[in-house]
Amino acid sequence: AIDILCSRLFKAVEDTGIRTIVAGGGVAANTYLRALLASRNDITVYFPPLSLCGDNAAMIAGLGYKMLARGDRSPLTLNANPRVRAFRRIKGT
Repeated sequence: AIDILCSRLFKAVEDTGIRTIVAGGGVAANTYLRALLASRNDITVYFPPLSLCGDNAAMIAGLGYKMLARGDRSPLTLNANPRVRAFRRIKGT
């Protein structure tokens, strides 16, 4: 899973030109991820202390509860999209 995550991250770095990465959440505690990202010379990576690498699931669930309680809803036809097109660098610009 870390190899897939990093291959996509490195592709995003290539596509956007972004050179600073901030790792967070539970995955930031993964020693293989830390070593793989730290081995790259072309990016700067910031990691929180291991004591702060908590799982995001509780935060997401808490936010979801608050949104549901205030009446926020999305249609069942809503589709998730992991791509943020605004961050893609257009070649030649």
